[in-house]
Amino acid sequence: PPEGISKHDWVLYLNNEQIKMVRKYYKIKDRISGINITAELIKKGDVAFRDNILKLKLEKWQARMAMDNIERKRSPKYMLVRSDVIKCPASYKIPVEGLSRKDWLMYLTSEQMDLFQEAFGLKEPISSLNITDTHIDNKEVVFM
Repeated sequence: PPEGISKHDWVLYLNNEQIKMVRKYYKIKDRISGINITAELIKKGDVAFRDNILKLKLEKWQARMAMDNIERKRSPKYMLVRSDVIKCPASYKIPVEGLSRKDWLMYLTSEQMDLFQEAFGLKEPISSLNITDTHIDNKEVVFM
């Protein structure tokens, strides 16, 4: 529930494949959509992300999304992503009222999901990134 969740705690939303893996591994019969991640879990090392930078070649449709959302005139070919985007709660935290008009989701292809998983040492793949103005201003996400 949104009530009582610390601003440092967040929900890692899962894609269908991830949901199946989690339910199978933990023998969960109930339906789930995400995993509650807390600062305590990260502090204890139960959840860990590695610091790294990934240079990702963009598909044409992803480049168009970037152009539309960051008001760029030229189509970017690559996206550099710092691990802070993965590690930062804001990268997956979706406000109860919805995303800000300036925030948007960059959906990843299956191949890109594998690259993120390998580059950042993630236990499971991710299906999208929540791109915010702050990520771009802090150069945590760079379009080239």
